[in-house]
Amino acid sequence: MLLNGDTACQTALAHDRIHKVARTLADLAASPNIRPQDILEAIQYRRSFQIMPAETSGRPLRRVGRKS
Repeated sequence: MLLNGDTACQTALAHDRIHKVARTLADLAASPNIRPQDILEAIQYRRSFQIMPAETSGRPLRRVGRKS
């Protein structure tokens, strides 16, 4: 299901990732179908991962402030 007008679904890759997470959420809820709330929750997870700091993305951290 493509959510028209939502910036979280601008690309096919983003859509696929959201769909996979929504399917997992539906499975955890023992639902045979993906429900609207599963999609909304998956979009929320995607948005929260986009603003995570560098240490979770595999890049080394830069020190800010004093040099040691």
